Amino acid sequence: MPEVGFDVVVCGYGPTGLACASLLARRGHRVCVFERWATLYGLPRMATIDGESARILQAASDVDAALRHSVPRKRYLFANENGEILIDHQWDKPHICGFPFRISLHQPDIEDAMDAAARERGAEINQGWEVCRLVQNPAFATVTARERSSGRERSVQAKYVIGADGARSTVRESLGIRQESWPTRNAWLTFDATRKRTLPNFFGVSPDGRVAAIFCVPGGRSHSIIPLGTDHLRFNFQTDPDTRHDGILDRNLAYRCLSEVYGIGEDDVEVYRQAVYPFEGKLAHTWRAGRIFLAGDAAHVMTPFLGQGGCSALRDAINLAWKLDLVLRGIASERLLDTYEEERKPHVRVHIDGSDKVGTLAFISDPAEAAARDRLFLSGNAPPPPAEPTLVSGVLHPGDPLAGSLAPQSLVRHAGKEGRFDDLFGWGFQLIGWRCNPAEHLGADELRFLERIGTAVVGLSEENDVTSAYVQFFREHKICGLLARPDFVAFGVAEKPGQFSALVSSIRRAVSC
Repeated sequence: MPEVGFDVVVCGYGPTGLACASLLARRGHRVCVFERWATLYGLPRMATIDGESARILQAASDVDAALRHSVPRKRYLFANENGEILIDHQWDKPHICGFPFRISLHQPDIEDAMDAAARERGAEINQGWEVCRLVQNPAFATVTARERSSGRERSVQAKYVIGADGARSTVRESLGIRQESWPTRNAWLTFDATRKRTLPNFFGVSPDGRVAAIFCVPGGRSHSIIPLGTDHLRFNFQTDPDTRHDGILDRNLAYRCLSEVYGIGEDDVEVYRQAVYPFEGKLAHTWRAGRIFLAGDAAHVMTPFLGQGGCSALRDAINLAWKLDLVLRGIASERLLDTYEEERKPHVRVHIDGSDKVGTLAFISDPAEAAARDRLFLSGNAPPPPAEPTLVSGVLHPGDPLAGSLAPQSLVRHAGKEGRFDDLFGWGFQLIGWRCNPAEHLGADELRFLERIGTAVVGLSEENDVTSAYVQFFREHKICGLLARPDFVAFGVAEKPGQFSALVSSIRRAVSC
């Protein structure tokens, strides 16, 4: 007989599953995780995140522990084989979410931090258990997993299931969900290494953690240098995506590649990992089947050229987590869960499209075509990159020009303490008034509803705005109030205090049963 009693079963315990488990457990829900591997992966895969993703880590873990070996990534360059810069992404500005715009990190740190938080918050973590059957009815889903070391099986019931089990998702395949594909398909031969000493510039690029670079070389010879936080480096060399690899480190091959292209060897770096990393864009046709949801790589994968794969997975996790929280607590109807795919799918499609197009540019094989690309980009006449996507539908205040964009976070002072806003006021909805207290403009019933959905109702002014980030935001948009969702997306704004009530009524209609 299946065990009963879980609110959510999470299948897979990479960054997506870790974030889902930690965030739902933070809300007090009964979470069970099944992960086929007996331990966390322990090696770097994701190389960078943006400031929004760092804010998600802040909700899902001790963010300072998660980013303890990270550094801001200031620039991301695309250069030709001569080192001439074709695309220069300048990332030295702060992010609206209160972190560096881009961050170079060591992925095991963020996994360790979220794992520690998930366990401390009460999630049941079963590592070394592979999901083998999944059935559902209108009332619940039953997940059966097999312990890989012993072969014994265990079945559990849950109200909802999240398939966060990677690009070859067992959950997705068991549901028969097909995928849309993008044209670019290629691969890197990857070597991860630690520095033994300060390294010279490579083609004019300093490998100090703050600059990453891709060198677009025709004839199948493109390569890249990707810093992984403070101490680690990734060297990528173009290879056939159908190359077989057994995971064994070939040190002779590694140092031969590094010597031929970068002129470095065993005295400079210690290579500790080798992998073939094939990549292409794919998007699941649907992300929900009844009580079962797909998230992260199970729902979408993309080429690595925008550094948005891991960021998109974390956005999935927090979007789904706050909506499941309201449904599980009886505040919202199950209709709210339909907005998960409605919001996230168009957003991630923009990143899949963009990374596919950039990958095409980076992997041009024909020398004449590569030369034409270089002339276009060096002339300054290349088209600008697309704007970062925002949410365009779903749980948003109708007709609001800022709805769907990101809400700010910065350092504030409150009750004698100074810190990041989310740390001082908690994770959840935020109703912020500038130079006014929104509570003074709302009725008792409205305030009770805000408390029920977990809203921090806060008045800010120059006195407690440490970095003046809120001053700038509210002045720039000529508003006096903001209602933000738990995934840090602006639900809507108020131009004057009398509009706070309309915002509360609107969010109530959007989420209530």
